[in-house]
Amino acid sequence: MKRKPKILRIILLAIISCVIGIAIYNINAKMLLRDSYPMIEGFATNVILSGSMEPELSVDDMIVVHEQDSYNTDDIVVFIDKGNVPVAHRIISIDDSNNVTTKGDANNTPDKAFDAKNIKGKVIFKIPKLGIFINDYTKIGLVVLVVILLVISFIREAKGRDKDKDKIKSLQDEINRLKQQ
Repeated sequence: MKRKPKILRIILLAIISCVIGIAIYNINAKMLLRDSYPMIEGFATNVILSGSMEPELSVDDMIVVHEQDSYNTDDIVVFIDKGNVPVAHRIISIDDSNNVTTKGDANNTPDKAFDAKNIKGKVIFKIPKLGIFINDYTKIGLVVLVVILLVISFIREAKGRDKDKDKIKSLQDEINRLKQQ
């Protein structure tokens, strides 16, 4: 029985370590390497900041983006705009020169066409409203999440130690009682 909480604690700590590692990688890539959109093994995450893709993608949805060899009309892709900000819009056309035109589902006009090489990746899935906790502009959410997970882990560990101490004390009491007989 004791093995299950220990395995859960190890899994929890592994997840926390991965989250912290990815956050450190992203911060270093952005600050030191000036990479505006760092990707790990062709994957990246992003938080939706505007309603331009409503109802498909909403503000504070977290998206997972994956690099593709090619892109098709109707794919939702992420590209970097002139302000060095990642934008998630739907491809509405690709011409013979490999120029791509995108448009936000809720926008009235398409974006200016650009070379498909500027696409960072295709949106492969979303996690609704997770961006409330993990936002590129306020790493506070990530820090709070990690701290909460660590506190829970340490509380569980402390409770486990208290139970072990109680068991040891009762065994010692039983031993002392038997010795006195």
